[in-house]
Parts: sequence; structure tokens; C-alpha cells
Amino acid sequence: MIKKASWHIIALSLPVLFFLLWILGASSYELTVCFCGWLVLWWIIEYIPMGITALLPLVILSLAGLENIKNVASSYSKPILFLFLGGFVIGRALEKTELNKRIALLVLKKVGSSATGILVGFCFVTACLSMFVSNTATTVLMLPIVGSVLGFLLVQKNTPSVEVSKFSTPLYLAIAYSANIGGTLTPIGTPPTVVFLGYLEELYQIQIGFGQWMAITAPAGILFLVFMIFFLQWLFPFNINIPKSFKEYLQKQYKNLGKITPRQTYTLVVFITAALLWIFKGFILKLLPGLQLRDEIVALGAAVLLFLPILKQDKKVISGVLDQSDIGKLPWNIFLLFGGGMALAQQMSGAGIIKQIANQAQAFDGTSAFWIMVFCAVAVLLLTEVMSNVALVVVALPILLKMGEEMGLSPALIALPATICASLAFCLPISTPPNAIVFASGAIKPNQMLKAGIVLNAIGLLLTVSLSYWLATLILG
Repeated sequence: MIKKASWHIIALSLPVLFFLLWILGASSYELTVCFCGWLVLWWIIEYIPMGITALLPLVILSLAGLENIKNVASSYSKPILFLFLGGFVIGRALEKTELNKRIALLVLKKVGSSATGILVGFCFVTACLSMFVSNTATTVLMLPIVGSVLGFLLVQKNTPSVEVSKFSTPLYLAIAYSANIGGTLTPIGTPPTVVFLGYLEELYQIQIGFGQWMAITAPAGILFLVFMIFFLQWLFPFNINIPKSFKEYLQKQYKNLGKITPRQTYTLVVFITAALLWIFKGFILKLLPGLQLRDEIVALGAAVLLFLPILKQDKKVISGVLDQSDIGKLPWNIFLLFGGGMALAQQMSGAGIIKQIANQAQAFDGTSAFWIMVFCAVAVLLLTEVMSNVALVVVALPILLKMGEEMGLSPALIALPATICASLAFCLPISTPPNAIVFASGAIKPNQMLKAGIVLNAIGLLLTVSLSYWLATLILG
């Protein structure tokens, strides 16, 4: 265990080195390398909140004369960041109105006649919700529902507690893993995707639309979920009979939510409208070529609609689905982290660091693009098991993109599988927030997660670097 004093010495060593180099007149290249190490260290150990660390480029790059503050500040206002911000708002509305819980119980009512049906239902709901709500929030929502289902089964005479315990292992793991997989299926589902799309647009003026992203990732994601369900049942076998009264129990739980409210109806309409506009944007633009419809505009438009005070209660006009109190509950630290990452990438590019690292790609001469992409995806997958996937992609993606460019390959095709793999870490509790949340519940042992995760990591990698890569090649060219 690192002592507190030693912890501070480690955390402050690079800032001290940076200012010493600055005083001694070090070059822009040397200062940028040191500053990059400083940020990466603080992001990994979370010495201060990651979002606050992400503000350091505004302070340090300007103070040291490495970059004009106006140029640095522009990195915190890229269009792709507002797509994710709009997604945050929509996700918050789904949580606040408990539409996500209503959807979960509704699906379980339909498929909950067998243990396998319950497992499938939880996987389906968790994956679908994490496409639009943060995978962390989705996992937090689903755990109490899992607990209540298992609690109901435990008190039934025909369901031995041993079998219920066996059933709980694949059920809890499925929640964490489905949240991780579901987050990769949309551009707003997980932070690494937003970082990737932001870099791609900023550095190469390449845009991947909402529908295009889903067309690339959904087939592999669906196959992965199906495999995961069968694999978890095989790895952790269970033999449990679901009593007929279970559906009555779910019906009662659903009734306790009350009738669908105007707020829920309004939220659902806004959510479905935004999703349809995202998915069918290409078709709409063909019909209306002069329309300036972008994914970010749709997201922000939906966000504004959710704050409009147009709903009534007790014959009085009140605030909209969301109000002032909800603004503070949005994950602004992630938003700032994106901006800080883009500012860092811009500085690394300007100082020549990214180009120099990418030049090492000459060692791959004669190697096919496919195997280079596999190497990058494997490296990211292994690293994301032990560090924050957001911090990892913030630093690694500019290098991967530039490496592809230097080798005459498509930057998007080289880095896309690595981006997806950054969210497919299943082995350790520290790998992703859903893993940590499920492990913290006490229902899963480390060896159980590791045993399932090793195989699922391999399958996720295989599907990503084959099916998703092939689809990306077809769709992006």
C-alpha cells in the first residue's frame, strides 16, 4: 500500500519536472511530452477528479506559452461533444421519469416464464437502455430489479436456495456485460466512441453518422449478446423452475409504478423522435437536401424540449420533464474530459509528438491493414482491463489515427475496432464501471468474473476485428 506522502510525491513529480523544464528553457516538444505524461498520470490515479484534470490544458498550455488560450478553449466546444451532452440529457429524463424501470418490467413480463427467458430479458433491456443511458446508470437501475426477482424466487417452496444462488451468478454477470456491450452500439452509448468520433471529425473532417455507426456495430453486438447468454448458461449451469406466480409478481411490481404519466409520455415521444431522426437522417437528407440536419442538432433539440415548461399538474403550469436541479446531475466531468483530451491531442499534434510516434509504423511495412488493426485492438483491450477506458482512448486514439494515415491506410478503419474494444473489458472488477458495480454488490467472486471474462474478451475481439471491421470497410469505404 502506497503511503499518503509517497502518493503525493508520485503525483506531483511530473508537474515539478514540467516547471523545471520550462524555467530551463526546454523546447515545445519536451514540455509537451512532460505535460502529456502529467495528465495521463493524474487521469490514471485520479489524483483530482478527471474532469478537473482535463481543465489543465487551458491553464498550463497558455501559461507556458505553448498555445494561445483561444485555440485551447476551442477544443472544449467541438460539435461531437454536444451530441454526447444531448444524450446525457435524454438519459437523465429516462431515469427521472422511471421510464427505464417501466420498460424493464414490461419486457420481463413478456419473457419471464422461464429462467432462460428471465436471463434473456435482463440482457435485452440492459443492452437497449445502455445504448442511450450511461452504462453505469443502467447497471445501477437493473441491480435492484435483479435483487427483487431473486428475492421472490428464494421464498418459493419449489425453488431451492442453492439453485437460486447458481442462477444469480450468470444473471449478475449478464447485467454488467450487457451494459458494456450495449454502450458500443450507438455513438452516445459510451465515452470512448464520442472521443473517437470527435478526433475523426476534428483531425480528418470525417463524419460517421448515428445510423452508420449502428450499422457497423449492431450486427456484431447482437451476435455477441446471443453468444454471451448461451456461454454464461453453459459456464454457470442452473436448474430452476419459475413458478406461475412470478408473472403475477411482475404484474404487481409494474402496477406499483402507477399509470403512465404525461411526463413519461412526453419523454417517450421526444426520445423516439430523436432516435428515428438519428437512424434515418441519411434518408431524410435525400428527401430534403437543403436541410442542415446533424446528429448534434437532434440531440440538443431533444434536450431543449425536455426542459420546456409545457406540462401541467393540478391545473398549474410547472417545469418540464427536467428542471434546474437536473443540470447539476449531468456528468459534466466526462464532458470536460473530452475537451481536455482534444486539447491534449491538438498540442501533441502541433509539437510533432503524434507524427514521430506514428513514424514508427514504418516497422509494419508489408503488414496488411487488417493485422495492424488487430494489433491495435488487442493492445487497447489489454490496457483497458487495468485503466480507465476514457483516459486510454484520449491519449491512444490520436496516435492510432495518425499511424494509419502515415501508412496510407484509412484512419477510421485502423482505430474503430480499438475504440470498440476499449469498452469490451470483462475480466476484472476495475475494468469498467458496470463490472465494479456488480462486483460491489457481493454477488460475484473475482474468479467467476475472470473465468467468464477471458473467453468473452476473446469473442468480443474476434467479432469486432472481423464483422465490425468488414462492415466498416463496406460502409465507410
